[in-house]
Amino acid sequence: MPIPLKMAATRIAAIKLLYLYLLIGSLAAGAHAQEQPLRPLPADTARGFKLYQRGDTEGAIRVLREVVQRREDDADAWYYLGLSYKQEGRQWSARAAFESAVALRPDFANALANLAFTLIIANKSERALQLAERAIEAGDQSAEAHYVIGEASLRQDAHARALDEAELALRIKPDFPLALVTKGMAQNGLKQYDEAAESFAALLAMSPDNAEADAWRVELAHLRKSAASAKENPSPAPDGPNVYTTRQVTAKARVLSKPDPDYTQAARRAGAAGTVVLRGVISTDGKLTDIFVVRWLPYGLTTSAIEAARQVQFTPASIDGKPVSQYILIEYNFNLY
Repeated sequence: MPIPLKMAATRIAAIKLLYLYLLIGSLAAGAHAQEQPLRPLPADTARGFKLYQRGDTEGAIRVLREVVQRREDDADAWYYLGLSYKQEGRQWSARAAFESAVALRPDFANALANLAFTLIIANKSERALQLAERAIEAGDQSAEAHYVIGEASLRQDAHARALDEAELALRIKPDFPLALVTKGMAQNGLKQYDEAAESFAALLAMSPDNAEADAWRVELAHLRKSAASAKENPSPAPDGPNVYTTRQVTAKARVLSKPDPDYTQAARRAGAAGTVVLRGVISTDGKLTDIFVVRWLPYGLTTSAIEAARQVQFTPASIDGKPVSQYILIEYNFNLY
């Protein structure tokens, strides 16, 4: 019996809607592949995974720690324990769990990618890069591996590769703040000031209360100023007007006092380490102005470094006894011992 046209149209619409739901579901599954079981799990490991999946990371950690104490060869339990620690911001502990998973299963792509992520946070850039590349070769499809390659490349001043990898990470995971920072810093390194400003504006819109929000507001202001300056004068002097390098002055600016930055609790919890590098101008009155970030660290450490830099006291540079403004690089090292 032929189906009435109205009923047929209704069924077609229903089928289209079902297809749309399935498509959205498949995209979500791909974006959150690490939150799905990778293989059939033992009952106790599955219980820990389900707790992690529900957002009860403390419960998951408790259960999965008991599992690995009973079965040290359970790579999946180690992996989901690592994910639970990672979700809690305890990257130091996550790193040890992912190390155990990879030791048991060297081709464990997801564990390799997440281990690489914890290593880049700990400033182990070379090993992080190697593991991220291994993860991709082993079939990892997460954003973390591309982010690690991008951030490691950024630290090597390979800005073009850093930008490419950060963009790959953001295609997989558009709400990935760390990858957006890497993208913006790489664009800045390539002197794409307008594009870099857009990246940091998007970052602030995404995470206005992030621990590094103040640092990125400083960076955004600098980028907009650089973009405007580049448009007004496409071929500026290397160091701009009325600001001198250390080689150009008769007497360099001297540091009178340099307070140490705070090592944030979030950074300690994560095991974050490395160096924040800032550039600024020491004005003729000895104050630090026009600060911007050359090299950054997460978990509030960049903001902490900027706050400390603003408190540094200087004697200004001079040329033939006359005070002048001078560029300066300030480094702050953050290491856990």
